[in-house]
Amino acid sequence: ECSKDRLQIVFCKERKHWVVATNINCIHGEVKAYDSLFQYLDKSTLKCIEKLFQQNDVSPRIKMSQCRRQAGTKDCGVYAIAFATAIAFGQNPSRQNFKQDEMRAHLVSCFNKKYMSIFPCK
Repeated sequence: ECSKDRLQIVFCKERKHWVVATNINCIHGEVKAYDSLFQYLDKSTLKCIEKLFQQNDVSPRIKMSQCRRQAGTKDCGVYAIAFATAIAFGQNPSRQNFKQDEMRAHLVSCFNKKYMSIFPCK
C-alpha cells in the first residue's frame, strides 16, 4: 500500500547508477523519476520503482522528469541526494541548476553538521 508520500533514492544495478523516485506532488498513481545522466530507466530499475510505489497491486505510471544533467559519469549519487533533498524541502529539482563543482563539499558539510540543506545552485 502506497497511499503516503514517498521519496526514494534507487540504485540501478545494471548501470551502476543512482536515481530518485517520488510520488510527492504527483497525481494519484503517478511517480516521478529524476535521473541526472540518462533519459530513460532500465527495465530492472522500472520494476524496482513499480514495486516500491504500487498500490493495491496496481503499478504506478512512472514519468521521467526533466532535470539538469551532470557533467561526466561520477556524480550521479551526489545528484540523487541533491534531488531528494530539494524534494524534501518542497522544491522542484527540475528547476535547480546545481553547482556540480561544489556538490561533494556541500554533502560532506551536511554529513558533518548532521543536517541536510539545499545544494548550491547557480
